[in-house]
Amino acid sequence: MTRLTTGVLAAWLGVGLGACSDEVRDEPARASGPALYALTTNVWGTDGATGYLYTIDSVGSGEPSLDDAIELPGGAWLTGREGLPAVFVSSGEGGPRITRWNLDEKGRLSEGDTISFERLGLTSGMRFGTAPIVSETKAYLVDSQQHRLATWNPRDMSVGKVIDLDLEPRAGLPVWIPSVTLRADQLLVTAVWEDDSRFAPSSRVIVIDTKTDEIVATHDEPRCEQLAIHSADSDGTVYYSPYAHASAARAVLGQEFGSRACALRVVPRGAALDEGWEVDLSALAEGRPAGELILASDDVGYFRAFYNEDVAATREDWSDKQGTPGYRWWRWKIGADVAEEVPGQELTVEAAHYVLDGKTYVGNPSADWSETSVTELRPDGELRAGVKLQGTPGGIVRVR
Repeated sequence: MTRLTTGVLAAWLGVGLGACSDEVRDEPARASGPALYALTTNVWGTDGATGYLYTIDSVGSGEPSLDDAIELPGGAWLTGREGLPAVFVSSGEGGPRITRWNLDEKGRLSEGDTISFERLGLTSGMRFGTAPIVSETKAYLVDSQQHRLATWNPRDMSVGKVIDLDLEPRAGLPVWIPSVTLRADQLLVTAVWEDDSRFAPSSRVIVIDTKTDEIVATHDEPRCEQLAIHSADSDGTVYYSPYAHASAARAVLGQEFGSRACALRVVPRGAALDEGWEVDLSALAEGRPAGELILASDDVGYFRAFYNEDVAATREDWSDKQGTPGYRWWRWKIGADVAEEVPGQELTVEAAHYVLDGKTYVGNPSADWSETSVTELRPDGELRAGVKLQGTPGGIVRVR
């Protein structure tokens, strides 16, 4: 059931982004004109998802229509670089392929080149933010089924090579890759072993040098079973925590299930997790199961806590109720001994996060996943309502 909890319920989440050794991180050629954002949303039905690719002029307000959106069967997921007048999209029925969509002077998207990763042996395309972009000429794609990375060139739309992560089942549990984080000249990849809400006693951080595409460090972390959500501050410190669902599973099902409500970090210029820094998010939330630490600024973070008094989940019906809205945001000044529940908020079921224009946004889907309310997490504690989207986002990027 863990695959349902952290794979299906969180399937639309965005994660953060390949092949010359002297690669430099270049600045994208920016399009001129008013602000414009490209995004994909997925509308879910009994037979799966239908994806839509379109643009909006604001993430702060509005309810855009899908009437003029580009329809992509099987769902659609998107990545890009802020200001680059193009985005890169995979559809659910497209297999291991990525298509470039170019922005014209009138703000319209037109289909460009498509690259296939089939000759490298990949079996699926981009999903849930698994294609971080280093520069205009280098990017990565996670092969989540075979636990590998492939490099590719977004400008030339060509494929590079495969990096084997050397991940095998552990304690009879399959492995999956929840997080891919780009910082400076490193790509941080986390691996988690879990199945049916059961976890191996440790997770792993794999560090790849983006200049050489070599694995330079591997760290097994026994302090946290699920390093899934990542959030970075301006100096490159990356904070990790589990999905709130994993912490809630432990509270409902017992200590042999789920994950601790742990938060860890990797500091600048380091490749290993900081041994001297560990936070119990549950203790900050007055004992509630908690996870998903997300930064609103360098000094302020938010995390979600589980309210079982509103869900009434038990061991017997957890599989049915784990998708019920039962989470609220807490605001925490990084390093403080206490946190505070944000007042006046509704219960949520999921919360993908996006950093756009230096601001942090989360997408809160409705209970039936038919629409998503995008909300800004402001450092002052305000949850500011933004654009309301049909379906669930598969990626949002500013293209102008």
